[in-house]
Amino acid sequence: ERIIPLLSELDGAAQRVYVARVEQITGVRSELIVDLLRARVQPARRSDRSRNKRPLSRPEEPPLPPTPPTPLDERRRKTEAYLLALALRYPSVNIAIEKLLEEYHARCREAGELFGAGVEDLLEEPLHQAIWQAYLATPLDQRPTDQESLQAWIETLGEPLTGGAKPLLELLERRPDDVRFRHEAEQCARILRKAQVVERIRRYNERLRELDNEEEMERILHHLRELSTYAEQITQPRRSSTFPDLRDLLGNG
Repeated sequence: ERIIPLLSELDGAAQRVYVARVEQITGVRSELIVDLLRARVQPARRSDRSRNKRPLSRPEEPPLPPTPPTPLDERRRKTEAYLLALALRYPSVNIAIEKLLEEYHARCREAGELFGAGVEDLLEEPLHQAIWQAYLATPLDQRPTDQESLQAWIETLGEPLTGGAKPLLELLERRPDDVRFRHEAEQCARILRKAQVVERIRRYNERLRELDNEEEMERILHHLRELSTYAEQITQPRRSSTFPDLRDLLGNG
């Protein structure tokens, strides 16, 4: 516990090197160390986001139309499921996703404040949300750290969560390589966040067509410009010969 504050001061490659050394010296699994780091760093990150928010004078977000969001298509549902499977299996995925989303937020703060920066903020399927909340509610020392403990943890959830989570194990069985899990999790996050931004743009455009109030129209147009800029930041990585492309796993549908 005394070394966690010191590790939290390190960034990137240096932190990974020292986490590996601590695991080697103490025998404590790196996944558990990462979880402890996350528990320490996450509140500070959220506090920083609060301090960095723009002043209250920024344009207030206009109300969205009351129509329900478009149901998730099959590709988006599969992408959510795969991201959730990776996040349950590899504790460091949550930190990697937070870092990626916070980078987008830093580039486009106003639009970024409309969205959260955790795995939970990317999941919209109610079953996926419930499984992830059950994981977050599990004490750190009882969270799964490998395929076997993940399977045992899923059995403790009870229905309908156990039945909904078992297919996630099948996804991991098809992709057992531990090397590329973070790469693929980040790809999932890009796809899901881009879809959320596009959906919000669609709903604002819907709202715009109903308005005749010039002031509110200006507010919506401002938000549309901000969201379009934000969407442009979310770029797909090039196909890689090292990492098979996620689209090959999820399909085009």
